[in-house]
Amino acid sequence: MKEVIGLLLTLVFILIALLHINWGLGGKWGLNGTLPIDRDRISNVRNPGPLAFVIVILGLLCMAGLCGIKAGLVNIPIPDIIDRYGLTMIATIFLLRVIGEFKYIGLFKKIKSTEFARKDTKYYIPLCLMIAIFAILLQLN
Repeated sequence: MKEVIGLLLTLVFILIALLHINWGLGGKWGLNGTLPIDRDRISNVRNPGPLAFVIVILGLLCMAGLCGIKAGLVNIPIPDIIDRYGLTMIATIFLLRVIGEFKYIGLFKKIKSTEFARKDTKYYIPLCLMIAIFAILLQLN
């Protein structure tokens, strides 16, 4: 069971990292509706720069690697603190993403009429919740 959960999480993180690589290199595929837009739908609330893409991509690849290691798919030594708390940190990050920041993102967002808000409710929140639950399950196995 842990191998299946670990493989699924690893693949999800790799696919999300590849999407961010595409966007970071200027690609437009899948970009529509991925950034929160202000109430007047005039501009993005956040406009990430190249450094943000690099940080997110590296973080996602590290998460993929940790899930692969914890599932026994890859045998690479990692520091004890990461081994002990890494999946809990991943679960926490994605649970916080599910809750959101109370305006544009998450379950408790106030602005719900934008394309991003609709996609957030339909796709991004369930994906983040699934990642958090699977990370907890992988940690417990």
